[in-house]
Amino acid sequence: GDVYKRQVLESIGRRSTSFFGVKLFGNIRKTSLGESHPEYASTLRNIGDVYHDLEEYTKALQYYLRCEAIQKSNLGESHPTYASILSSIGNTYSHLGKYTKALDFYARCEAILKTRLEESHPRYATTLSGIGNIYSHLKEYSKALEYYLRCEAIRKTSLGESHPTYASTLIGIGNVYRNLGEYTKVLDYYLRCEAIRKTSLGESHPTYASTLDNIGNVYK
Repeated sequence: GDVYKRQVLESIGRRSTSFFGVKLFGNIRKTSLGESHPEYASTLRNIGDVYHDLEEYTKALQYYLRCEAIQKSNLGESHPTYASILSSIGNTYSHLGKYTKALDFYARCEAILKTRLEESHPRYATTLSGIGNIYSHLKEYSKALEYYLRCEAIRKTSLGESHPTYASTLIGIGNVYRNLGEYTKVLDYYLRCEAIRKTSLGESHPTYASTLDNIGNVYK
């Protein structure tokens, strides 16, 4: 998948929006495999990923939805691979500002992964984080906090407290507490994130600088 995506990106250019260049890959697979073939669905998914990387979210969504329909038919609605495309669709709707639709797809993904994977699985944690992010956009901060904290507990165990992704989770929790006006808790999470990023990224890294800026804003 990653090799194929890289080939597509190299062919069309990271910053190119050439629709015909991208469609060529899909048309070859469509002709050779047929529109209901699992590999054709994977091709649609990869093209959608390319458009997503190019921030062409409407086009990405078109390919993701076509992939979802095929995978739903081939794999069934309880398969982890089907859950993955639901997550991608949810993420894309989020980028498009359609948060209610995003939440619907994320929730469907979460229900599948909760059944098919251990609740300590990193993929499950990522889905919880996505749902928390959507609730944050919807300004339902108590619900956002619930999902972020569940994600944090999993990542603390599966990744460890020195991992950059764990640090990002702490920032997300801190941001929710900020919206709730609980500044002591905000500072606690921001400072924990800062300590991790100082070690893992270094003091000259832009992300570390952004963390310091967040902390400074709490003190204002």
